[in-house]
Amino acid sequence: MRKTGVDTSGNNGSGGPYSNLLTALPQQFMSQVASQPSGGSGYASFGGGSGTETRYYVNEFDTTFDYSGAGANMVPGELIGYAAVIANGASAKYSNAMGGSVSAATKSGDNTWRAGFSSYIVPPYSRLLRRHTEDDALIDNDGNRTWFLEGGIASNGQQDTAFNTTLWISGPLLKDRLFVNLAYQDTQPASRSNYLYGSTLGYAAQFMHNYHNPAATLTWNVTENQTLDVVAANNNTKDHTTIWKLNEQGDAQSSRQYFRNVLFKMNEDFYVGRYRWRMNDSMDLSVMGGYFTHSEQNLFNGFEIFSARITRDSGGQNVYNVVSDGSPDSEIPFDYSKRGFRTDWVWQPGSHKIGSGAERYAFFENNQSAYGESGHYTCFDYALGSPSKDDASGIAIPANTPYMRSFVSYYGGPLTQVNRGAYLEDYWQALQNLVVYAGVRPDNNQSMLGSGLRALNFWTTSPRFGLSWDVKGDSSMKAGFTYGLYSMAVPGVILANALNDSTQQYQYYTYDGINADGTLIAPQQFGSYAVTSTVSDPRVVSSRNIRTSQQENLALYFQDNGLVPNWSETLELNYANVKRAISAWRDLNTPGYSSAAYRYLQSLGYEDPYIGNIVLVNPGRDIVLSNDFDHDGSLETVVVPASAAGLPKPKRKAYTLSVEMVHPETPDQPVFLQASYT
Repeated sequence: MRKTGVDTSGNNGSGGPYSNLLTALPQQFMSQVASQPSGGSGYASFGGGSGTETRYYVNEFDTTFDYSGAGANMVPGELIGYAAVIANGASAKYSNAMGGSVSAATKSGDNTWRAGFSSYIVPPYSRLLRRHTEDDALIDNDGNRTWFLEGGIASNGQQDTAFNTTLWISGPLLKDRLFVNLAYQDTQPASRSNYLYGSTLGYAAQFMHNYHNPAATLTWNVTENQTLDVVAANNNTKDHTTIWKLNEQGDAQSSRQYFRNVLFKMNEDFYVGRYRWRMNDSMDLSVMGGYFTHSEQNLFNGFEIFSARITRDSGGQNVYNVVSDGSPDSEIPFDYSKRGFRTDWVWQPGSHKIGSGAERYAFFENNQSAYGESGHYTCFDYALGSPSKDDASGIAIPANTPYMRSFVSYYGGPLTQVNRGAYLEDYWQALQNLVVYAGVRPDNNQSMLGSGLRALNFWTTSPRFGLSWDVKGDSSMKAGFTYGLYSMAVPGVILANALNDSTQQYQYYTYDGINADGTLIAPQQFGSYAVTSTVSDPRVVSSRNIRTSQQENLALYFQDNGLVPNWSETLELNYANVKRAISAWRDLNTPGYSSAAYRYLQSLGYEDPYIGNIVLVNPGRDIVLSNDFDHDGSLETVVVPASAAGLPKPKRKAYTLSVEMVHPETPDQPVFLQASYT
């Protein structure tokens, strides 16, 4: 429901085909604007890539969440003046992205004061219209499987109507010189859903979501040819879940007992400033700087001990019973910050439009988590007549001994990454109706250990080419192609796994019985086991010949603006081929695990070539390892052939055909319509 008009009078950009739609939708729905499907992740995805391979920009600042690669910091949609959705064929100007790019610019305002209110209503999930999937793991007491609606809410659950509300005001602070845009977006009343979960639907949960997003833009026309714009935004999110244990499994109406509360809190701050100077009729300069912080924390209240009891039936089969179904997760607050700078220069001599620029982004994250600190116990409440081995660690279990295994793991830590890039490109009007594009982009991605030592240092060069033919010479019909190589920095979540220490600890106890709360009676420890991944020397982190991921993209397109009056039609054929990928390799990181690589190193004379860390490798390539294989404190370098590494070369080729029709908004026909099929 829209109460007033939307201010689209001034934009901090040159406009784009999605400007109207983006000012009518919150920016968090950006993936629904793209002409490609979202791939089920909730994030925009293009060309067969996942939602973690798309880059997002606001006023030239790369707001992509580099830790996971998924999503981005957002400003309220009412502040977005225009956005360019680049599904494929991005120029060298844009950072490497193996998916697509979404570049948005904020509004600049004008000399008229405007204000407005908008509320977007999200009705409950429709079981008729949404696709259903089946989860074989969830079976009720009668043996019936649980059906799930697409999006994750079970059919035994319910989601209430949700609201997304925005208030905004814009206008001049100083006529012709200084303009302000203010917006406040939230979800009030809080969206909520109720559902059952658990292997036997023994728990009921109520989920509530609160979201607050105030933001402001300030635009200063310093002179007729110079502009400075500043954006500031805050995002505060709280997700609160209350869980009850049902007396009657699968019956939401049965009596229940309080089990626990889970509160997820997230806070983000975003600041970006951009200076643009029209130097003369043929030269433009733009300088940008920005800062983004993200912090989150999970808070748990309630019973947290997990205890399971395993017995055996008369046939010798294990019978699994949960004595205390806690969730012993403990997450130390996660902090992430990103600082970026960028400059762009454009020169238009004659029939050429030459662009060049450089950027530098540095991000820091610290994520230390523990699992099982409150107690994660598995009781094997039966005795075997002969000695055996535990299935998790292989530790010896005495004969005629029921035993308990406790488990706790620690992982994460500080991580720093620096991404630098530059580009040079030229749009050449080779003929009256023909534009030829060529560009090249070098990138450098560095990752540091918590000690500050550099562990990874990737250099990549990505060429880009394109051609556009104005068939009739009046822009009513165009055809062309684009070709380029694209890569992406390693996501922080993978780096945190490979570059930080981690520990999994197992302890073993005999006992005289099990209390009702899942704890043991008279426990006596008889053994322990630990798996650790430690990184002290940056040379052990990756294969010595590792290279960054790479994808080849080719696109053919045809666009017509005259076939259907007032409509534009586009046909695209796209091809994407992943030529190189990066994977975290663990085949030598598990004591006692005899992988093909382990046996290969034994054939070279190493008695026990276990190493204490994860290794980043390119699947399908030989692995060049530097590590202490003899456990004597000295590093040696060996080559493990791809045939022994156990990782095949990546195979992801995507062929897509897209047809899109767009009806642009005009004064005579003030309606924006878009229809597409892929």
